[in-house]
Amino acid sequence: MSPQDEQEFRREYDRQTQRGETWLQKLVGLVYVPINLLLVLVIGAGLYQLGALLVKERLAFKHALAVRAYAELPPTVILSLFLIIQMYLRPPEEVVGHKGLLLGNLGFLVEDKDAHVILATIASNLDLFQFWSLVWAALGLSIMLERAKWGVAVGIAGGVWLLGLLAKVAINSLSGVVIV
Repeated sequence: MSPQDEQEFRREYDRQTQRGETWLQKLVGLVYVPINLLLVLVIGAGLYQLGALLVKERLAFKHALAVRAYAELPPTVILSLFLIIQMYLRPPEEVVGHKGLLLGNLGFLVEDKDAHVILATIASNLDLFQFWSLVWAALGLSIMLERAKWGVAVGIAGGVWLLGLLAKVAINSLSGVVIV
C-alpha cells in the first residue's frame, strides 16, 4: 500500500469513526442480529413443519426447530472463522472495500448488479455454504421424519430454500438493490 493510499484510508476511517452513534443505534445494532436469527430459525422451522404436513408426516415444532438450528450452525461457524482469518490475511483496503472476502457464491459472475438485480440475487444465493446447510437440513429431516425417504426430506429442505430465494428475489427486485 502506497503512503498516499494509506493516508486516504486513514482519513476515510477517521471520518467514519468520528460520526458518533446514538445509544439507540447501538442498541438496535446489538438487538437486531439475535432477533433476526431467531426469526429466521422460527420461520424456517414452521416451513419445515408445513412441508412435513404436505407429505402427510408428523413433525413436532421443536424437532423442526432443532433441524433448522443444527442445519444452519456448522456452515455459519465455519464461514465466520474463514472470514475472520481472511480479515487478518488481506490488506485493509480489500476488507473495507468489500471486494469479496470469501466468494462461496456465483454473484461475482454478474458484472452489473444494478441492471440485473434478479440474476445477481439468484447467483449470489447459489452458495457453497448454503448447499452445505441444505444437506444438513435434509439429513436432519430424514431422521426426524421416520417414515419418509431421503428424497422427501430433500424436497422439503429444497422447497423451503426455494421459497426463501423467491422472497429475496421479490424484495430485491422491488427495492432495486441486491441484498444477499
